[in-house]
Amino acid sequence: MSHDRCACINHQQNLAKHHFYKNIKPKNNILKKQTNEDFINNKSSHANLLYHRWLSSQPKHHYSKRTGVSYISSIHARDANSILKLGSKHMYRKVFSNFQRIFSPNLCTQQKQEKRFTRACRHVLGKAIGDDHQAILATARKHKFIFLKNQYIKFPIRHLVYKKSFIEPNPEDYPFLVPFYAKRHLNENKTWKNINTLSKHLNPPTPSKITPKPPDVTEPFNPIPNMFIPKKYRDIIPKDPIYVNNCFITPGSREWFTYMYNLEKSIDEQAEQEFNERVHREVTQAFERSHIENQERRTKEIEERKQ
Repeated sequence: MSHDRCACINHQQNLAKHHFYKNIKPKNNILKKQTNEDFINNKSSHANLLYHRWLSSQPKHHYSKRTGVSYISSIHARDANSILKLGSKHMYRKVFSNFQRIFSPNLCTQQKQEKRFTRACRHVLGKAIGDDHQAILATARKHKFIFLKNQYIKFPIRHLVYKKSFIEPNPEDYPFLVPFYAKRHLNENKTWKNINTLSKHLNPPTPSKITPKPPDVTEPFNPIPNMFIPKKYRDIIPKDPIYVNNCFITPGSREWFTYMYNLEKSIDEQAEQEFNERVHREVTQAFERSHIENQERRTKEIEERKQ
């Protein structure tokens, strides 16, 4: 260890158990759990769970803090036309859609997210054969990689298939619910009876809607926090509330100082760019004037020699 220290073999276990990790909060996995304790972990139970998600239209939201990417995955069942006329055996297919980029308000984390997403795009899209738009989309669809806002990726769920194609499936051949007879009037009552029975073993979560924190409306908004502010920030503090990715930035917080640092840096870069442009423009004008004066002087000398 640093400063020539070493761990005590007699008390190291006690320190690690009661002191090192006492401020770390355990993960709350109760809200993420969709089944109760009597759920049987086998193929039939998972097929019924997938059937319930499809019939109740429950999308699943995915968000990666590492890359700042958010998208939605939903379950779609094959219709009767695809099974009877086209010969498709797959019961379901999964669809990725609603791609969004949600960056962290921290500038350092935002830069890391941007680099990771660019690296992932280069790794996947670099395998495309050709530079045209269709080849890139085909490569992304092959690797199930979503990177555009209006992009849809559809792929079949291969472990749930019908036994025969081009004929109407028999529900008695499967130990789980099949989506072929779900939305037909003759089987509607039976379908919802099965759903009510299945709901006893399921506990679908209710995703909490995250809304940006609005400023306090009971008191007038004060853009200058009641604390020490560096002199370089005092003249550039915005008078209106600051929002980053639809999230309100509280004056005086860590995100606020990050925003002010970025704002002050951009102002300095813009001022430096304007100064360089002005110097370049003045030097160019001076060079042009000197060139014109030299030409006039040479022309005058030539005329004098001719005379």
